Amino acid sequence: GIRPGDQLLAINGKPLLDIIDYQYHSAASHLSVDWQDQNGRQHRDHLLKRPEREFGVTFTANLFDGMR
Repeated sequence: GIRPGDQLLAINGKPLLDIIDYQYHSAASHLSVDWQDQNGRQHRDHLLKRPEREFGVTFTANLFDGMR
């Protein structure tokens, strides 16, 4: 799964520019998550969650300069 230091690239095919994009796109119940690990390998995971539940990712800053 996603680990601290990995880079979140997109949710449901939509690139994430800031935390508002993340909050909007992660609100869906069916998620396709694209991310890159610290070794540069890209991954895609498909997840199901309740729409009212948080996705479970936290960020070190609200402005993304690499989505870490």
